[in-house]
Amino acid sequence: MPNKTRRLIGFLPLLILLLNAAPCHALIYDGGSPTGNGPILTNNSTTTWAAARFMLNSDAYGTRFGTALYRMNYIPGAGFDVYLTTTLSNVPSSAIAHWTLTPTGTATTYYYGEAESPILLRANQVYALVITPNCDGFSGAVSYAYKPGAAYLGLGSGDYGQTWRYLGMPLSVQVDGWFVPEPGSLGILILGLTGTVAFKHNRRKAVG
Repeated sequence: MPNKTRRLIGFLPLLILLLNAAPCHALIYDGGSPTGNGPILTNNSTTTWAAARFMLNSDAYGTRFGTALYRMNYIPGAGFDVYLTTTLSNVPSSAIAHWTLTPTGTATTYYYGEAESPILLRANQVYALVITPNCDGFSGAVSYAYKPGAAYLGLGSGDYGQTWRYLGMPLSVQVDGWFVPEPGSLGILILGLTGTVAFKHNRRKAVG
């Protein structure tokens, strides 16, 4: 067998390991299919803010955080502030990240906030996306989600996050990113790298 072919076969398992261990950007949380209607959020009303909670079963890095939104009226530049948080108290000051999302129409559409850098999301930690109007006079809505067996219903607040009540359905949110490789996978990758380097070193010694 030619040396070039032998080397290619030797690197093939390592290539497979690297491909499996590399970050794969995908949907890591899906809150359910948007229903097209949901709580209308506007300042000085019975529902000023809404919160969609979610939890992951494994550690992951989040890169994009989406919410299904639509606007009821148009004010130039008006939309929603969306906060990623682990607590529903003092949300703006305690948030992990914050985005401004501006719905462009009255049809339900997913809008996404991009993380400046990947955000580590811990397994079994409850997170929330809190949606708030960012302009007086603006009215818009976050869509309910159809998700049988959903762990968390949406939450609504009429006093800007001081108290919260359950809404009738979950809210439509999504998170993109990748799951952290399991320790076993990392060990196999390191073992594969070490073995390959050792193989090449010994081969050079044998040739020399």
